[in-house]
Amino acid sequence: MEAKEVACADRFVRALRDGLVLVRSTAGAEQSIHAAMSNLARLRVEEDSAHTLHDGAGTVLAHLSPDGAHQWAAHLEVLADRSGLVRRARTAFRRSGIKPDAPVGALTDRQWAWLWRGLDPDMPRRLRDRAYVLVGVTHARRHAELQRLNIEDIRSTPAGFHITYVDRKNRSTIIRDLHHAIGPDTTCSVECGACALQDLLDWEAQCMGRTTGPAFATRYAGTVRPMTRQNGRHRIREATRHIADQPWGSTRSLRAGAATSAWEAGWSVEQIAREVTGHNDLSQADLYIRRLGTPAGTIQLDLTPSTRNVSR
Repeated sequence: MEAKEVACADRFVRALRDGLVLVRSTAGAEQSIHAAMSNLARLRVEEDSAHTLHDGAGTVLAHLSPDGAHQWAAHLEVLADRSGLVRRARTAFRRSGIKPDAPVGALTDRQWAWLWRGLDPDMPRRLRDRAYVLVGVTHARRHAELQRLNIEDIRSTPAGFHITYVDRKNRSTIIRDLHHAIGPDTTCSVECGACALQDLLDWEAQCMGRTTGPAFATRYAGTVRPMTRQNGRHRIREATRHIADQPWGSTRSLRAGAATSAWEAGWSVEQIAREVTGHNDLSQADLYIRRLGTPAGTIQLDLTPSTRNVSR
């Protein structure tokens, strides 16, 4: 599976995100971010030959293309709900760790980025789910090992992360390096588990103030708990829903996907058992390889020579 962060389909979120970009470029530096976002409800668009976007005082904020004017007209239909706008903006401020009275000019690039993401109410879950799937399939880990993984067990390194998993099944610990999947142009691919994990940890530390406890957590009534197996299965099926007519998969799909990815990249069963699944019995490792020319039941990565070490 080519793992990408799925675009938000919520019209309100799309309108608020475009509005946030506008606020950053046009609002006064001393104006509070709350006031600037609230003023989005007063915008109006002229879809005549000028195609201009105006604020409540009539000042032209932007000259638009015909398509842009049409898009903004659609945005303003939802932004006209000022109470809904304010409610969502306040939730996004809290979700992003930003004070509503913070001056627009005082926000850092990182805060703007987190606020843009935080406008999507499902963003925290998206960050967690993406990291869960990519780390799980890259390291061929069982759900139980991901469930027990604590933030304290993850150490940052220049190349990515050094992770210690607890394997209660074999009464041992498993140490794996999670390297950034650098492509030929020196940028990470969309399948980079290290980038996904970094996003999740940054969110937890900077916006939630959490640097200990389960790395892949669920929240119930303000309580942080490790993901259950059922929750993990739902998350995998949610991910596969975007690439198939019918959602499929289970937590075992992560491990099978890693083994199948390595097999299709030319690894032998011996290598897969030794370096991917950790099996002493080759027949057990072989069970995780899907060979019928189809990725059925797996979530796969593109293992090229430059990224092959990521699965080790």
